[in-house]
Amino acid sequence: CVCVCVGLCPCLCVCVFVCVRLSLQPLIDWKLARLTWSFFKQSFLKQILTEGERYVMTFLNVLNFGDQGVYDIVNNLGSMVARFVFLPIEESFYVFFSRVLQRGGGARDQKQVCVPVSLCPSVSLCLCLCVCVSLSLCLCVSRPPP
Repeated sequence: CVCVCVGLCPCLCVCVFVCVRLSLQPLIDWKLARLTWSFFKQSFLKQILTEGERYVMTFLNVLNFGDQGVYDIVNNLGSMVARFVFLPIEESFYVFFSRVLQRGGGARDQKQVCVPVSLCPSVSLCLCLCVCVSLSLCLCVSRPPP
């Protein structure tokens, strides 16, 4: 099919759409559509998890805008401590696991020597994070309000 509207944008040219449909090719690649839908769901969930408290405060009028600004500053300053503490740990474990394990493969696809080597630090990391979370929860719950 030869398009007669040479100088126009392809979106404005009906011939392009007719040619695609006449050649019996689907207009939508369903594999890419599923991948796009998966990205959309993950992005939406990430947005809700990271900005959810701000949406609740804004839509339910829990705090006025001045108090929301104070909350934002305290929240950002408080999260800096966790970022500074956990960033080196995250980077070092990323480098370690990227050297030991192959990306994109399951546990059965890895070399049999590398799985026990990567399992010990994984268990240690999980235990360390569980202790940190448990300790912080105990300190937050047991501390009386001011």
